[in-house]
Amino acid sequence: MALSGAFLIGKSMIEIKEMTFKELGPYLELHSNNVFAENQDFHIQDILDEEGNDKIKTLRERNKNSVQLAVAAFVDNEFAGWSFGFQTSHLDFYMCNSAVLENFRRKGLYTLMMRKIMELATAEGFTRLYSRHNATNNPVIIPKLKEGFVISAMELNDNFGTLVHLSWHPRQESRKIMKYRSGEIKYDEDIKKWIP
Repeated sequence: MALSGAFLIGKSMIEIKEMTFKELGPYLELHSNNVFAENQDFHIQDILDEEGNDKIKTLRERNKNSVQLAVAAFVDNEFAGWSFGFQTSHLDFYMCNSAVLENFRRKGLYTLMMRKIMELATAEGFTRLYSRHNATNNPVIIPKLKEGFVISAMELNDNFGTLVHLSWHPRQESRKIMKYRSGEIKYDEDIKKWIP
């Protein structure tokens, strides 16, 4: 799954760069509103008073010691998209947000960024990577399913509506356990070693 820094797709030079959240910030400020203009998201910060928002800032600061990973895609040195996520427990990494700018869609950039985040999070030692998506967001859900993610939950969320949770386990054993838990495969000798 390891990705090199830059490579050709067609006639375009593609680069997936690892970044800090601080480095990615200006790109998000410039492009997020356009990419997500059609979304009808609700943000709790919009209804909180100053004290409530101050508490959220404090909680965010406390969380800065968790692992945070971000990548950006560049096509012929032009910014084309991003993907980022963060640690939510000692085992779990949440692949939080990704986008590809409209002019660069359908070129495989989302998949390349997803794979790079998977590679980085696995190298950190996380045993489960997960994401949450609008249940009709097929341009994101389908590439994740093709990459081996499985549907692991549904959620009704006040911010985003109906969400599907997708999860991926770096270890083959955990992937097999998920297949067993979902009813896709039967209890066998391997599973008996892990779940007596």
